[in-house]
Amino acid sequence: MSKLIRPMTFGAIILAAYAVFHWFDTFHLGVGLVTLGACAAVVRRTRPQIGRLVLRRPSTLGKHNPIERPATDPWHESTVGLATGAAAIAALLAAYFVAERIPGLHAAIADRDRAQVEIRLDALETAESW
Repeated sequence: MSKLIRPMTFGAIILAAYAVFHWFDTFHLGVGLVTLGACAAVVRRTRPQIGRLVLRRPSTLGKHNPIERPATDPWHESTVGLATGAAAIAALLAAYFVAERIPGLHAAIADRDRAQVEIRLDALETAESW
C-alpha cells in the first residue's frame, strides 16, 4: 500500500491543478504532457541519488542482512509525494509561461480550426440563423 501513496498524491495534485487552473484545452494538455514527461525522465534518472537523500535508513540496516529493505513510513511517503507534486506544478507553470510567449505556438495548437469556425459563424450571421 505504501508504494501507492507517493504516485497517488502526485496524481491528485496534478489533477487538482488542472481543475483549478482550467488547463483542459489542447494547448495546456500538450505542453503539460511534454513537461510531465520531462519531469518523469529527470526523476527516473536521478532516483538513486534522491533515494539516498530522502530515504531514512535505520542504523542497523545492512549489518545482518544486506538485502533487507527498510519499512517506509506513510507520512514520509506522503510528504515526498506532496513535494514532488509541488515541484511538478512549478515546472508546469514555468513551461506554460515560456510556451505562451513563443510566437504562434498557441495559435498552432489551440486555434487550428478558427478559420473554419469563423466562416461558419459569418454564414450564420448573414443568414440570421442562430
